[in-house]
Amino acid sequence: MLDQKREQAVWQRVMDLSAQAPACCKIAKTEAVTAEQIMELLCSELSDAATYEALSCRVCGQARQMLLKLAMEERQHAGKLETVYYLMTGKKPCPDRPKRPCIACTTEELRERYIQEVKGAERYKALAEKAGSFSKVFRELACEEEHHAQKVLTVLQSCL
Repeated sequence: MLDQKREQAVWQRVMDLSAQAPACCKIAKTEAVTAEQIMELLCSELSDAATYEALSCRVCGQARQMLLKLAMEERQHAGKLETVYYLMTGKKPCPDRPKRPCIACTTEELRERYIQEVKGAERYKALAEKAGSFSKVFRELACEEEHHAQKVLTVLQSCL
């Protein structure tokens, strides 16, 4: 059995050697996804849903139906993020209700939505790399955001 002084000396040598190890041999520390990031994403998804609902009032036919479906899917994304938030914190999230957006030009807003959906997919892919047990959820959200971008493209084509 090691006495306390010897044990401390062993650990000191181990720590000194690990500090001298080349960068390629060190274990990379990855930042975990935070509750604040989840809340930010949750608010963004709710805002997206409100925007799609507002856009649906400006078009008709299949475009309207597709935008209403996108709004519903964005709310489902928010639901998934609420669950992740609850699992992380043990608290039910209470995001602020998003304001209805002011849309001056339907096609310009659809263009912006397309760009935001593509960026959202990239953001979820990046978070999946450091999300631990939630990585599958973020990969699924990334895939769904990519599909949303394609749906927005279809609606935009019908509006031009």
